[in-house]
Amino acid sequence: MEIIDKMQLPGKHKHPERPLSLTDIWHYEPLKLKFVLISVYDLLPSPVNLCQWNLTYNTNCRLCEKDAP
Repeated sequence: MEIIDKMQLPGKHKHPERPLSLTDIWHYEPLKLKFVLISVYDLLPSPVNLCQWNLTYNTNCRLCEKDAP
């Protein structure tokens, strides 16, 4: 059990808070900036988004095959 406690499990990551300033964003590479923007506005091609955009009808998780909420 001690080994499991030391493992990095999903949902248990602790990220230090780091304010994002306009200067930081200005120095991003174009692809990194694009990724930040589309992830913030929930525009990544997730199974749920693909279904909402009528590009697929399968909202099941690829790992566990459970239907997305």
